[in-house]
Amino acid sequence: MGLISDKKMLPLIILAVLWKHSDERHYLTTKELVNRVLGIYQPKEECAYESNKRLIQSYLYDLMAFLEQMQEYGYISLPLRIACIPVAGLKGNNHAYFLEKRPFDDVEVRLLVDSIFFAPGMDDQKARAITGKIAQLASKHFINVHRYVHIGNVVRKTDNSEVITSIRVIGESIEAGRKVSFTYKSVANVVVSPYYLVVYGGRYYCLAYVEDKDTMWHYRVDKISECKELQERAIDINELYERFRLDSYMKMHPRMTNDDVVTVTLNVRDDFIDTVRDEFEIDAEYPSSKSECNLGITRVKVTSCKGALANWLINVPTLAWVEKGDKSGVTEALVERAKRVLEVYG
Repeated sequence: MGLISDKKMLPLIILAVLWKHSDERHYLTTKELVNRVLGIYQPKEECAYESNKRLIQSYLYDLMAFLEQMQEYGYISLPLRIACIPVAGLKGNNHAYFLEKRPFDDVEVRLLVDSIFFAPGMDDQKARAITGKIAQLASKHFINVHRYVHIGNVVRKTDNSEVITSIRVIGESIEAGRKVSFTYKSVANVVVSPYYLVVYGGRYYCLAYVEDKDTMWHYRVDKISECKELQERAIDINELYERFRLDSYMKMHPRMTNDDVVTVTLNVRDDFIDTVRDEFEIDAEYPSSKSECNLGITRVKVTSCKGALANWLINVPTLAWVEKGDKSGVTEALVERAKRVLEVYG
């Protein structure tokens, strides 16, 4: 039975009952609401059921008005609202109540829960802890269904339990404009100036400037441990680049590849040029010419990681190829890959 006797707690008890037990498809009649509230609230003095009922209804109406006014005044942005509907067949007070316009509906909660489970950049234990919290955003009716949904390890997750802590430390350091230090893989005391946290393929990456190497680099957060904010000020990104564009950096490092960045001129068939534009950062395009098969060819200057570019080009040799005279090293990388393919497949 109930343990709370303070009358001032009644509005919160009513809200908690509605939060847990009601939604647009499951409502509580006045009697059901009163009984559930009395399961938590026990007044110090002995009161008749009808007296308690009137008291709870009074607080319920005050709570409904409060939520309406807070939204009307723009003081809270949550769409939370207690709805009252007539119910046919009920004697006396023939109304029922439910919590409508929750911050997230059941479908949205389901998507949030699944997105955590499908994220490879988070360990299983933390993923389950977070999804448990997210499930509390819905009523018990969602939770009742959710507990029958068994999700195995649908993607290979990290074993690093420090991911969430590292994200917090890096985010706070970016906000404060300070450097961070961490152990990356087996390399200890890596010191960088962090600028962005980006997500690619379900994993978090920290994009930062490495002063020792005088270069911008990105680190997989699930490979980071012992992350600490330093008191030393981070180097202002505007001092390093006149105009840094995150989208350009991402295209220069397709699939978050870490490698030497080179610029190379490609010959691309016109019917394939849109694919190249989507995949890479293009610095310039030159007038089209005609190939031997009478198809239009566009010359494009691409800036990208050398290894990633070679890995991609070897799969599309008749659609895009490196122009003769290239000195970027991509041609040599392609030859080496072709030799390995021949060794394996003959």
